[in-house]
Amino acid sequence: MIMNKILFTAFTIVSLLTSNAQELKSNLSLGIPVGDVSEGYNVNVNFEFVYLWDISNQVQLGVVSGYSHFVGDSFEAQGLSLKVDDAGFLPLNATFRFNATAKTALSLDLGYAFGLSPDGNSGGFTYAPKMYYHLDKSFDLYVSYKDIRVDGNAFSSICFGVEFNL
Repeated sequence: MIMNKILFTAFTIVSLLTSNAQELKSNLSLGIPVGDVSEGYNVNVNFEFVYLWDISNQVQLGVVSGYSHFVGDSFEAQGLSLKVDDAGFLPLNATFRFNATAKTALSLDLGYAFGLSPDGNSGGFTYAPKMYYHLDKSFDLYVSYKDIRVDGNAFSSICFGVEFNL
């Protein structure tokens, strides 16, 4: 049910934006959970759509939305087998991107990540600084630090990803 809503939202966003897109990109990344969630989560998987407007030759502003999923770990404590519930978020961010050189860029995403799972996940403020390396006109590699603040805790990860033009 939640996945259907996410796919419908993503399809709607892409459909609306492609008609006048200055630059539409998508990215996929895998993250290593760090900080507060490093003990309870194994991996963070992210998929995003990025819509950018050129402000100058080096500066772009835009919006970012997608899905971020933290996979819960299983462990034993005092003879009991326990499973941490997966956590899912729908981030909606503004982004600022600075093309530092012909091959590199820096960006900062700021916004709110709506909590989708588990029940009671209210979501929270999110930010993600990123560093890009341009492979060619179609693909970029990047590394980022993603942080989502939920009820005083941080869902944080160091992510490695690929971004491609649509």
